[in-house]
Amino acid sequence: MVLVAGEGLTHAEAARILDVAETTVSWRMHEARKALSREGLAEVFYD
Repeated sequence: MVLVAGEGLTHAEAARILDVAETTVSWRMHEARKALSREGLAEVFYD
């Protein structure tokens, strides 16, 4: 989440750094956004 939302990297760039598939980064971002939304914190990262 930090690499994509915080540092502004693309999913592909974050995947290369983390040595995982781009789809893994996309899935993890999706799950992180869902968790933040449940806690009412999503707007902190998207404003």
